[in-house]
Amino acid sequence: EIESRKEINRLTYVNINNISDLIEIPTLINSCILSEHYDEVISLIKQTNKLSEQFPDISVLAKVNNEVIVLKEKFIEVLMNNMGKESTLERLKEIIDYLRKFELFSEKEIRERFLDCKKDSLDAVINKFSKENAFLFLENLIIKFMDLFCPMVQQYIYCFHSEDEESEVAKHDNMLLNCWITENLVMVTDYLREYLPAITSFDKLHVLLTKAIEAMERLSAFGIDFGTCVLAA
Repeated sequence: EIESRKEINRLTYVNINNISDLIEIPTLINSCILSEHYDEVISLIKQTNKLSEQFPDISVLAKVNNEVIVLKEKFIEVLMNNMGKESTLERLKEIIDYLRKFELFSEKEIRERFLDCKKDSLDAVINKFSKENAFLFLENLIIKFMDLFCPMVQQYIYCFHSEDEESEVAKHDNMLLNCWITENLVMVTDYLREYLPAITSFDKLHVLLTKAIEAMERLSAFGIDFGTCVLAA
C-alpha cells in the first residue's frame, strides 16, 4: 500500500499541469452547456469518466468526476427541456442523437421521454388559458391544441421513422404514438364535456363547431379521428 501511495504521488507530481487542467473541466463543461457546444460537453464528460475509472485512487480526479456527474445530470435536463420546446426537425434529431451518445437510455426510453416532454409542453400551454369564460377557453384550446399537437406528431414520425414498417421497433413506435395521441384526445374530450354545457349561444357553438371541423381535417392527415372526440363530448 505504501508503494502504491508513492507511485500515486509520483504521478501527481509529474502530471501537475494535467491535474490543473482537470480541475478546470467542470467549469469548462458548464460553459459549453450554456453556449450549446454539446459535442464538447459529451467528449469532456466521457474523458473524465474514463480517467476516473483508470485512476480511482487519485482524490482530485474523484472530486472532479463527482462535479462532472452533477453537470451531466444538468446537461440531460437541458436536453430534455429543449426537446419539449418548439424547434426545427433537424434540431430535435440532434438532441436525440446527443441522448443516444450518452448510452444511458434505451431506444424505447428515448421515445417515451420525447413524448413525455411534448406532453408537458402541451399541458403547460393549456394550463395558461383562463377558464373563467368557457367559450374563450374552448376556442383557445382547439386552436392552440391543433397548432402544437399536429407538429408534435409530425416531429415524432420524422425523428423515429423506421423504413421497415413490419419490424418490432416500428410496431412499438406506432403503439407508443397511438397511446400518446389517445391520451391527449381524451384530455380534449374531457374539457369539451366540462365546458360545452356552459355555452348557450348558438353563434358561439357554431364558431366552436367550425374550429372543430378544421381540427378534424388537419388531424385526418395523420389518420387521427378527432370527430369521435367531438361527438363524445
